[in-house]
Formats: sequence, C-alpha cells, structure tokens
Amino acid sequence: MYDAGAVDKRMFSFYETNFMDEFKSGGSSLLLGGYDMKYAAEGAEMNWAPLIDDSYWMVPLTGFSVKPSGK
Repeated sequence: MYDAGAVDKRMFSFYETNFMDEFKSGGSSLLLGGYDMKYAAEGAEMNWAPLIDDSYWMVPLTGFSVKPSGK
C-alpha cells in the first residue's frame, strides 16, 4: 500500500470498542497509514511495536489487557 502511494506512512493503528457511538466513531476502527489521537485518552502516550514479519504486519505480543470503561 505504501509503495503504491495509497498511504503516507508505513504504519497502522486500531481502536476497539463495544459502544457504537463512543467518540462518534461508529465503533471500532482500523487506520492504515497513520493514527488519529481523537481515539486516545487525554494524556495518553503512543506505544510503538516493531514488526517481526512485514508480510502480514506481525508484531510481537506477550500480553494484552483491557481497562473496563465503567459503562
């Protein structure tokens, strides 16, 4: 996609939610070619992960957690 000029940067980001109208996003989002800070909590820091295989944009994953939103 990058080589074809479809995206500006070689990156992707995602935001997942169970709430369809949270942040007026229409639900979860996958962003190719960048990120949008409207999905980040105030004061949040960006976390970067190196690719382990660029064929599928694979990243190392040693754990995953979710903070309950209280809704």
